[in-house]
Amino acid sequence: MSTVSRREFVKLSAAGFLSASGLVAATSEGKPPNHAIFFARCAGDLVREGTVQRVGTPEGFFTHPTMSPDGTSIAFWGIGQGTVDIWIADLKMGRVGNLTQENGVSCHPSWSADSRRIAYAHNPAKELPADATPWDEPLGKFGRRELWMIDIRTREKTQITRNGADNERPALSPDGRHLAYVSDRGRARNLWIIDLRTGEEKPVTDIDTTAYRPSWNPDGTRLAFNNKGRGDHALWLVDPDGRNLVRLTPESTSDGKFHHRGASWSADGREIRFHTNRFGGWGIGSIGTDGRNLRQIRIPEIPNPAHATWDAAERLVSFDATLR
Repeated sequence: MSTVSRREFVKLSAAGFLSASGLVAATSEGKPPNHAIFFARCAGDLVREGTVQRVGTPEGFFTHPTMSPDGTSIAFWGIGQGTVDIWIADLKMGRVGNLTQENGVSCHPSWSADSRRIAYAHNPAKELPADATPWDEPLGKFGRRELWMIDIRTREKTQITRNGADNERPALSPDGRHLAYVSDRGRARNLWIIDLRTGEEKPVTDIDTTAYRPSWNPDGTRLAFNNKGRGDHALWLVDPDGRNLVRLTPESTSDGKFHHRGASWSADGREIRFHTNRFGGWGIGSIGTDGRNLRQIRIPEIPNPAHATWDAAERLVSFDATLR
């Protein structure tokens, strides 16, 4: 593993937090970003009315926020200021800044349980066209990425994988000893795990469709992930050693194809929240780990929330949404 020297954190003097009902942050050209990051106060999956705020960002496309376990920061990624980077919103200080500040593509942040480190995917050589968005990623435009870790305080970076494949969607285990991720080695994209002490990599799934977005349960004994099958996106569960692979969300019906994307575990490990079109339009859903109690989670003031994640105490939730 190699390290990269520390870089200073950029403070954006124009950035801050805005009410959801107000105007979005203006840019130098007076145009807002078309996809934004939000957060709100909650009690579990009950989001409190009147608490939704938008994270001020420069002009760009920002997505996939993840709330730090201690509830002090939100990490997210996107295309802004000409690069694809990891960004941090410090909720205590009211600041937003570019964390990675490097050439190429940096995406998919994942917090450590102590909120001190972030794992992410990075390709230093890739340059994107000016009109690219994060939705270009499945088309292979992000190139081959390796996994890295960054210390939030020192900004020191450590390379984790060196296998030459396209590695993405890292997820740090609760004990910090393992990293689950998606890799395109073999016949399809599957889940892998690397031991951060020894560097040993092992496959978890062996499916011929597409696995993505792994997420550990609170005690580190199960992984939830998405499986892009033939026609829909389903939520599945598997043990870290590859055993007990089961589909969790129902099959699509003749009325339409239902998609279930992302996976955020409840604090007690009994439910998983996800992004879905199952309830008429896109929004947030929840399902028990026994496959029961499939329901919608409503976020006041935001009609199309996506990619919701909670802090460990479930007092804050972050999500993104398209600005229309």
